[in-house]
Amino acid sequence: MPLDHFVSQVHLKRFYASDLGGKKMHAIRKTDGRKFPCGSEDVCRIEDGNTNTFLSEPRMIEEFAKLFEPKYNWACAALEEGQVHPNVVFVIAGFAAFVMCCSPTGMRLGSAPLEALVPIEAQLMDRMGLFDIVPPELGEKSVTELINEGSLVFDIDGRYPQAIGIRNIVDHVTAFGNFHWDILINKHADTPFFTSDFPVAIEENSDPRIANRIVPLTPWLAIRICPRVELSGKKLEPTFEHFSYTAMTPSRHEILTLNRTIVRSAETIVFYPLIAPWVEGFVRKHAKFRVEIETTNIGIGTGFLSTSRTVVRPRNAPPKPDPLVA
Repeated sequence: MPLDHFVSQVHLKRFYASDLGGKKMHAIRKTDGRKFPCGSEDVCRIEDGNTNTFLSEPRMIEEFAKLFEPKYNWACAALEEGQVHPNVVFVIAGFAAFVMCCSPTGMRLGSAPLEALVPIEAQLMDRMGLFDIVPPELGEKSVTELINEGSLVFDIDGRYPQAIGIRNIVDHVTAFGNFHWDILINKHADTPFFTSDFPVAIEENSDPRIANRIVPLTPWLAIRICPRVELSGKKLEPTFEHFSYTAMTPSRHEILTLNRTIVRSAETIVFYPLIAPWVEGFVRKHAKFRVEIETTNIGIGTGFLSTSRTVVRPRNAPPKPDPLVA
């Protein structure tokens, strides 16, 4: 079986360290703080990870990767030179969408709304009397009682939301390409951008309905993808007619803030291209965070309204109480 990379090797190689001969990068694991050097081929890979049997063409995402991976370095150079045009936007948006669909984080986040939705649907069906009587060996309890006491749980196969994401990946690229981007040029040689095993970091937006995406592309280049609420519900085209951008040179303090976002959003491993005394403590300080989905179900009549939003919060933080469950 192939070892499929959910973060493209062409991206990871851009973070190779000169003190490692330009052939490896530094890595630090969030769970235990262990540091180690690694090559792009060693990390961010899953055996047969890009094969999805829910799809009629199980390896179709590999064909999509061929559209952006060979042009990744070219697109980064174009952004740095101010040559921002639709082909460049497609390559970078394609990389971001690929990570969101194929990474373990993406699959986990895609499963979260279903994990919240299915028990509520089951309880509504129970209220309507659509289930058979629970057998005596289960205590003759209702489905709702079994769910509430934790005896009945639902396990979502992460490959299913992955399949949905892959099937709709062109829509993700189209959306990203019609949003506003901040092109972030890093001129601070002692403070490069980090990357991670989920380099599509979540940045809080002033509008709680949406979140920005911070995507490090090289140690000296990143983008901030800012959703445009006014485009909600509109049919968007892959010509990216709504695309806009601003080129920015963040201060060192702003680079550190962006790196904090990248570290907090990482699933397990943070990668960086230099040895510096402040890096280990910086990662350790923010290691307890990760990206989560917060889902709220509000009872309305005999049904409910379900809303989800992506947030960064401490790992394993207890979920908020759901007002629908009674």
